[in-house]
Amino acid sequence: MSDIQLDRFENSVIDRFSFLEKSGFRRMPLQKIDFEYPQDRRVEVRYFSKSLCIIVRWYLIYANFEVGLIELEKGKLPEKYSFYGDEGYARGISLCDFIEFITEGKEKSPLENTQLNNSIRKITDDWEARGELINEKFDLLISKYAKMLERYCKKILDGDFSIFSKVQNYSKSKL
Repeated sequence: MSDIQLDRFENSVIDRFSFLEKSGFRRMPLQKIDFEYPQDRRVEVRYFSKSLCIIVRWYLIYANFEVGLIELEKGKLPEKYSFYGDEGYARGISLCDFIEFITEGKEKSPLENTQLNNSIRKITDDWEARGELINEKFDLLISKYAKMLERYCKKILDGDFSIFSKVQNYSKSKL
């Protein structure tokens, strides 16, 4: 992964998610996570309000973008959080699962996830296809995630996390 690609990701996120900073969220610089473990390598840009962290993440090997919304604990990002309601973990939700839940499946992720019960060959082919799609439509995809967040998450951005448990149950049911 070149620095040019990482800069492109960071700049695209900063540009497309700029509405968050205008709404009072603090943006943190790009972070490289688990670069010593190729299978877990990812980069992310985090935005913080007093009660919420939004993480815009690019999983490099899996060719996937994700936007997570995590409820802060005492104003800080918890060390452990779960999108599935796991006991002992702070609450978080996936933007795409949230939108799929509230639209009853009418709107889905711009990048469909691979079903992990498929064959290794199918999973690898799906990752390659998503990687090509990301290369071709990089900025458009980042823009779609930003627009989904802005359109559907107004209450959450204002600190209303009352729907988190329902979305976590929905996410868990998809496993």
